[in-house]
Amino acid sequence: MPSLTGKVAQHIHEKWASIRCPMCSENNWTVNGPFGLLPATVDARGYVSGYLHRSHSSPVIAMVCRNCGHTSLIDYNVMVGKEP
Repeated sequence: MPSLTGKVAQHIHEKWASIRCPMCSENNWTVNGPFGLLPATVDARGYVSGYLHRSHSSPVIAMVCRNCGHTSLIDYNVMVGKEP
């Protein structure tokens, strides 16, 4: 059974090998993370009024273009074959 690192590497190889950056059209990606994406609460006026506890966070990996710095966040659970 592949390790978590192996599953992430396989996902990147299968899904990102041919993806070009939407900003500069280069195909030169690097991975950064994992991070926890923490949802915010929004008040009735549409302003951020606070952040939920880290137990509500989603694990994400950043795919970063080495040419221009454009960053796309990918849900880590999807990368390792779990439900987000």
